[in-house]
Amino acid sequence: MGNMLAIPAHFGIAFIPLNQNGPFSLTPPIPVGSRLMKRSAFLVIVAAFGVAPAYPQQQQPDHLMPEGSILSGGSSLFMRKYEELIVDVLVDGYARDVTLRAVVLPSFSTEHLVGLRSANVAEGASHRVFYLRPTIQLWNYELLNMMQTGAIGILKGSNPKDDVSKLQAEEIERLRSRLPANPKDVALTRCEKPLDAAVAQQVSAAWIGVLLETRYLPADHTDGRDGVTYHFSAFQSEVLTGQTVSPPRFLAGEAWSPPDDSKPGRLAELAETLVRYCDGKAEATELERQAEALAKRLEK
Repeated sequence: MGNMLAIPAHFGIAFIPLNQNGPFSLTPPIPVGSRLMKRSAFLVIVAAFGVAPAYPQQQQPDHLMPEGSILSGGSSLFMRKYEELIVDVLVDGYARDVTLRAVVLPSFSTEHLVGLRSANVAEGASHRVFYLRPTIQLWNYELLNMMQTGAIGILKGSNPKDDVSKLQAEEIERLRSRLPANPKDVALTRCEKPLDAAVAQQVSAAWIGVLLETRYLPADHTDGRDGVTYHFSAFQSEVLTGQTVSPPRFLAGEAWSPPDDSKPGRLAELAETLVRYCDGKAEATELERQAEALAKRLEK
């Protein structure tokens, strides 16, 4: 048996095998910083031994869940540092002219932020689709911090005589060598492309329509081991929807691996189509089609 990573928990210890080819390599391989690693560490450290079950998608709600807030205490200390890191590195996605955005946190690939700039201005003004994607998974910084502070660590090596502290130091150094010392030095892939005002308003109206249905459940069984978490937000104004909104307001909601045919699932598809549009892999007509289908779904 190879090296074992121990994650301390309130009710026991979880064991994750390591091998000599790199940190946290399993069969099949799970990349460093994957949502499985994130959620496993989070749930056993903060809650209990083991990880939460992945609930069947048919139990997923057909609406977004409210966003946790740092100021309200809704964001755990464990995830708060990661969320702050996302905002710091992707800060351009939080500029004043950004009127809707989705922050996408996948299990097995880098995070990204996609949105619209100036989507709430009068029709005929400039609207631009944009996205930001770091070249490495930002979660690796939190993983490194947990290893350095002992929140997670190697329990034993492949040989009973292995020096566990040495193995831990080697894994820390291996991870550190892959990361810029300052997260803000992480290179970003950027894209920005004009979008017709009418299409931008159609996309924005559907986006806000889903956000307006955001609400709590009596019990939240919408989270699981790995998948993709979507954090949606938008600035609602009268220009955007044609309805009186006084004063304009900020809306936010999130979804974890929403079913494809649910309203959050269709909103996630729309967000990813914005990325493909910016890359020249989708036409504006595809955005129109998806926004129109989502708007009709909201009318039911």
